[in-house]
Amino acid sequence: MRCLANFDLFTDEWFDMASHLDQIIRITSLETGQLTYTPDVADQQGRKDCGTLWDQECDEVAIRILLEEGKLNLALRLLTQFKKAQLGPKFHDLLKESALKSDSGVTYACAVEKCADFEANLGILLKLALSHVESLQILDVSLLITLCLTVLTHLSENVDAPLMIPDLHKTQESLVFAYLSGLSANIEEMDEQRIMDDILEAKLVQLAIEVIHKHHASFSAEVLKHAVRFLSNVMNTEIFSTEADGFVGSQSTKENCAGFGALFLEKLFKDDAKFKREIRPFSDTMRRWSRKASMNVLRQAQLTRLGSQDGCENENKSNLG
Repeated sequence: MRCLANFDLFTDEWFDMASHLDQIIRITSLETGQLTYTPDVADQQGRKDCGTLWDQECDEVAIRILLEEGKLNLALRLLTQFKKAQLGPKFHDLLKESALKSDSGVTYACAVEKCADFEANLGILLKLALSHVESLQILDVSLLITLCLTVLTHLSENVDAPLMIPDLHKTQESLVFAYLSGLSANIEEMDEQRIMDDILEAKLVQLAIEVIHKHHASFSAEVLKHAVRFLSNVMNTEIFSTEADGFVGSQSTKENCAGFGALFLEKLFKDDAKFKREIRPFSDTMRRWSRKASMNVLRQAQLTRLGSQDGCENENKSNLG
């Protein structure tokens, strides 16, 4: 992890750091190959019952060192800086300029490739780290929220964005949902009020619903599951139950969320029956919203009918007069 440092973007030192990340990820992939995801860390295969990062049967040395050397928030900061630059209008101009200034022979094509590897490798490292509550307890949550907000806003405002991204599953456009899933899964063991306030202020629930509704066909089943787990975990909090409208934003967003069933959830349930049980708070919320919507429609129909009757009575009185 010594290669991780706060180098200026797209300098020779930064590109060298990006190259070293390849080696770290190869080691991390070997270490975590026997682990399978479940929402409860203690239930993951290859772990002891207590399921902490330091006493599990399968060593994750790279993740442990990331935490022990205090590099987790540095990794998050590097990734956030990179993503903001990548989504900016001058990204490719910056890479071309860096290639011209390079003393290490980094060409523009090489710079583009190293940037893609940097985003994928650091994203995977962060995703694995955030599956551990130990990481979440020292995480700069506000910075993570900033990264997610940056990415989701971009996706929300650009209809064709996912279709234009090669290897979408390796990018932040996919990985942010894994981060949010990991964060929300352990929210009760952290400062729930502060985290929920940050999520509310950034409108992440509303943005996540809009992005998934708009781009669900572009995302893998794993990404869709992470997205719905995030929504389900948030919906399972008391804070959401009292401020649901604030988190969701509008009736149309509620309707889009309720439409997930027909769009992709039914297929996910068919392929993975356990997933349906995992997101019960989400399903319960959808049923409540559906009942409320039906009652509103019925009430509106009754009011319309009463209005028509009153109109007829007034007309009859006028004729009699």
